[in-house]
Amino acid sequence: MGSSCSPQAYPLNTMELVEAVEDEITSLHVFFTDWFSGKGQFKDLDNNERNELFDSYMERFHDNMTYVMPGGTIHGKGSLVGMRDTFGSSPDFCIKVENLKVAPVPGSGGRVLSGTYCEYQRGAKNSQRENGRRTTFEMLAGREAGNRKIIWYRLHECWLPEEEVKKYDFSKIESKS
Repeated sequence: MGSSCSPQAYPLNTMELVEAVEDEITSLHVFFTDWFSGKGQFKDLDNNERNELFDSYMERFHDNMTYVMPGGTIHGKGSLVGMRDTFGSSPDFCIKVENLKVAPVPGSGGRVLSGTYCEYQRGAKNSQRENGRRTTFEMLAGREAGNRKIIWYRLHECWLPEEEVKKYDFSKIESKS
C-alpha cells in the first residue's frame, strides 16, 4: 500500500500552520478591501486579469464551506463566488482585523484549526458605515486542503455589541488609494 493516504504522509508543523492561518486571514481581508473598494491589487488590472485574481482567491475556500453572515443567513461557496459582481461597489470600504486567536482543534491531529478574530469595517454600502463583527472560523490542513497548505471550511460572523463598536477607534482603519 502506498503511504499517500496515511497521516504520516502529511507531516504538519503546528506553528507553521498557525502562521499560515494568520497570514491567510490578513491576506483575505486585504483582498476583500481591495475588491469592494476597487483599489489596491485590482486597481490597474483589466477585467480578465481581475477575474483571474478573483478566482484564485475563491480557491481558498473548500467546495463545501459554510459561511454564516452576521444577520444569521447561511451561505456556501457559491455566494462568495457571486461577489464577483460587487467589484468597486464600496469605494471607501476598508477592514481591520484584530484580536486574532488560532489553535489546532484537539484530536484533529493538527488537520483542523479554529479560532476567532474581530473585524472592524468602515465604508461598507450594505451595512452600517462603521461596524464590527466577531468571527469564528475553521480551516482544514493536510490532504483536505488539496494543493493548498490550508483552506477555509467554516466561517461564522456575528455583530459586535453596539457599545463595543462605539469604543473602537475607526481612524486606525486606513483606506487605500
